[in-house]
Amino acid sequence: MNFDMRISNYQLFALLVMHSLGSSTLFARGVEVKQNAWVMELISLTMGFGVIWIHTELQKSYPRKNLAEINITLFGKVFGGVLTVLFAGYFMWISSLNFSEFSELISITALQTTPILAIQCIFILVIIYFTFKNIEVIARTSEILMPYVMLSLILLYILIAVSGKIDLKELQPVLANGIKPVLKKAFPEYAAFPYGENVVFLMYYCYVNKSDDIRKYAFSAIFMLGSVLFISTTTIVTVLGVEFTASSTIPLVEVIRLIGIGDIITNIDAIGVIVIFIGGFFKAMLFFYGSVLALSTLFKIKREVMIVVMAVFLIWFNLIKIPSFVYHRFLATEFTDIYLHQIYTIYVPFLLLVVIKLKNLNKRKDNSIWK
Repeated sequence: MNFDMRISNYQLFALLVMHSLGSSTLFARGVEVKQNAWVMELISLTMGFGVIWIHTELQKSYPRKNLAEINITLFGKVFGGVLTVLFAGYFMWISSLNFSEFSELISITALQTTPILAIQCIFILVIIYFTFKNIEVIARTSEILMPYVMLSLILLYILIAVSGKIDLKELQPVLANGIKPVLKKAFPEYAAFPYGENVVFLMYYCYVNKSDDIRKYAFSAIFMLGSVLFISTTTIVTVLGVEFTASSTIPLVEVIRLIGIGDIITNIDAIGVIVIFIGGFFKAMLFFYGSVLALSTLFKIKREVMIVVMAVFLIWFNLIKIPSFVYHRFLATEFTDIYLHQIYTIYVPFLLLVVIKLKNLNKRKDNSIWK
């Protein structure tokens, strides 16, 4: 690992926020529990803190190792290598979904006559440029962009409220069927997405200057994300209603299109799409780069070579395996959200942490015997 690369704690905070704001703000999470989606957001945020605690506890055990190195240290080159390849595949899968999602988003909303391949080629070239520059440049860019993205989102929500489109009656009745259906959705599904997706930062925590403060900044970023998701989901449901929200392709864009204050502030959906796209770009890039770093660490392949190979694979995979936005949403909601997220963001990290604790316990026992 290159110890010359360093990022500050605030840059880590900015990266976490930008990464997490990706696709999670586009859709009304938890609409399956209807008007209780806002309750689900609050509960899943609480669960999300627990998931991030697991990730940061792993990092505390090996502060200067990335996830690939931790796997090899715990399980050896063979089994640890297999586990690293599986994580790299997961990272690339999520990157592919986000790459497809935001390419389609731009195509649907802003560049309707532009071939999707042209959009994807520009998208991947920007990703290649930033990943060639390394994590320091990516972190500095997120540090610059995060305040503008957050302010733009806040402004959009204020404009929606001022437009008079919000109907709080859409949130009633509250918990008519009890708390159990909400809890089942909140954990593990919505704790894993998006909070658990920060497992990819186990590839980046090792670059932070002051590793002792990582959990504090990670929790702060998660709290900010949870607040934005709570506001976003509540706004979407109160503006569109539960039924229209459930059937809408991109609910947040539909809400933004309804903003109208006199004849002065109208048709600002393009601004909203750009802001959302920036978050999606960071998410796709960080998962892509996480996969690159995992494989280059394991196989000792030059990072730049791995970036080019994986970029070509990403374009090919999206064109061949994810032919449409509808199919992408099916893959995301019926397969990835229910199975992959939970395995790689909660269960496997928890098992890794158990192994670490057991090894530390055995070491203490051995030391006490020799004493």
